[in-house]
Amino acid sequence: MKRIFSDSCSGRSERTVAVYENAEWDEFVVKVVENGAHIAEADYFTADRDDAMDTANMMILEGDPPEEEYGFYDDLERI
Repeated sequence: MKRIFSDSCSGRSERTVAVYENAEWDEFVVKVVENGAHIAEADYFTADRDDAMDTANMMILEGDPPEEEYGFYDDLERI
């Protein structure tokens, strides 16, 4: 597999999210490493590159939510 994207954040935990292209299976895989450990149950498989990139960006935000700046997650809990 070839890594096509990787980003990390250090909010509540140290998290790295990477997107890999698996040409053999014609799919993209999003993988999460948190505090140095691969979280296999968080792996996400899709045939759509944009879906993989959007999911990876969402997973990055989960690791470092903009609570203090925007209150975004607090608003969601009230809905």
